[in-house]
Amino acid sequence: MHFFEYMRLKYCYSFTPRLCEKYFCQMSSELKFSCNDAINSGTDFELNNQKRQKLENDEETRKIIKAEPTETVRIKRYKYAMFLAYRGKNYHGMQVNPNVPTVEKYIMEALQKLNLITVDQMVQPSSFKFQRAARTDKGVSATKQICSLLLPTIEGKENDTVNLLNGLLPDDIRIFGLQRATKSFDSKKWCDSRSYSYTLPSYCFRHQSDLERDKFRLDNKDIEEINRILMQYVGTHNFYNFTSGKLHKDESCKRFIIRCECGKRFLYNNIEYLTVDIKGQSFLIHQIRKMIGFCVSLIRGDLDPCLQQKVWQNERIKVPKAPSLGLVLEEPHYEHYNKRFQATHQRLCWDIYQEKCDEFKQAYIIKDILETDESEKIFEEWLTYLTEKFWNENDVDDVSIVGHSDNV
Repeated sequence: MHFFEYMRLKYCYSFTPRLCEKYFCQMSSELKFSCNDAINSGTDFELNNQKRQKLENDEETRKIIKAEPTETVRIKRYKYAMFLAYRGKNYHGMQVNPNVPTVEKYIMEALQKLNLITVDQMVQPSSFKFQRAARTDKGVSATKQICSLLLPTIEGKENDTVNLLNGLLPDDIRIFGLQRATKSFDSKKWCDSRSYSYTLPSYCFRHQSDLERDKFRLDNKDIEEINRILMQYVGTHNFYNFTSGKLHKDESCKRFIIRCECGKRFLYNNIEYLTVDIKGQSFLIHQIRKMIGFCVSLIRGDLDPCLQQKVWQNERIKVPKAPSLGLVLEEPHYEHYNKRFQATHQRLCWDIYQEKCDEFKQAYIIKDILETDESEKIFEEWLTYLTEKFWNENDVDDVSIVGHSDNV
């Protein structure tokens, strides 16, 4: 507002000062600022322009600094099936366990070193959908294991990636292949059944009065008797007495066993060994080791034969747990997955890796079972423990003298 307009209005409305007091105060304030602007227009214009330019530059800098930390490159990831094997001797199981060496710990570290996962994902496997077909605990080996996980696309570079990973892994953990799977693939949920084997010296089945252990051999009649007991596990049963920490009424104690029978026999340094083959839908903690321990105890005469039927009832029966040394995960099976997605995805099949699997099994798993038993007398000490301590104690749940804890 100009000065002369202000004076004109003041003169015209001088007879109503109270009504216009607020109005004139406002105009006075505006006039004051207008005059100041006029006085300083010559010197402040350039200064204000410089300040405005500096503020604009600072604002752009702030925008850049603010944007940089939030800028992330989204990497598209795909679901893969990882085919692997490992010897359990040096590890406290398959799954990650803080402060102890595990198979997954080494796998995560190798994946991170190749930038296939981040450091945060390495300590939180679920963040990239990592899952294994079967849990194996301390001392338990796997001839064939499958894991599912999300990885950046490595199409056409699968073999190179496998070789790089193996170069970062210990020799007793081997990855055989990486194969694209469906988006929904979960190696645990899609697994129809799991095959295990248990290898032990044949003399475990001898009576106390029989020949010395290095001279003992199972004959066909012995095999028939062992198979008769093993066959009782086949089908759906309540394995309450073959696990720990569960009640008989717990529905999770019911498990379906597809096959359980004697496999091959072979000699090692004049000691005969027997392999028992077990295939089931799923297994409880300690289940297979207690199945073997129960069979051994019946054949040796440590248990009353009537317990073969009583063991399925709700009364808690004392069942010994065999050593973990002889237990091996042989293969997880995916019949339903392969049938459902055969038209769109490659089958989860071990055929192309079979030769490498067999070589690894003989060189690391079977060799370790035999050499460890020979040097540490694992099964001999277990039998002594059963005779001198286990059957003389009143507690129901046993703690094996060579007690490697594992899931089956």
